[in-house]
Amino acid sequence: MTFRRRSLFALVPALALAACGGGGGSGGSSATPTAPANPNLTVIAEEIHYDQKEYSVPAGEVRVALKNEGAQTHNLIVQDPAGNRIDPKLQDGPGKDTGGVYQLTPGKYTLYCDITGHREAGMVASLTVS
Repeated sequence: MTFRRRSLFALVPALALAACGGGGGSGGSSATPTAPANPNLTVIAEEIHYDQKEYSVPAGEVRVALKNEGAQTHNLIVQDPAGNRIDPKLQDGPGKDTGGVYQLTPGKYTLYCDITGHREAGMVASLTVS
């Protein structure tokens, strides 16, 4: 094995870890592997739709629980009133729960699943933060 190949193998895990880190986006936020203990917003993902078309929460810290009751993987993207995605992106498989915490200011937000074809099929909802 040459030095170049060893360097590449050492670099691959570092790149994989970097790719898992948080991306850009506005508002401080963090993801948890399970739903938060006391969510003030629960979104249930079913087959190609969420359980509601409209949600509302007070401004400030928003603890979101995403519960997947569908038969396929779904996710939840929070998009601010200006059209920017707010991290974290929540995603889980069938029968799983996950969650995240967002700092949200008043406004009209969009929630959607970005898995190919899901948003287009109607997996989108509005979130009013007051």
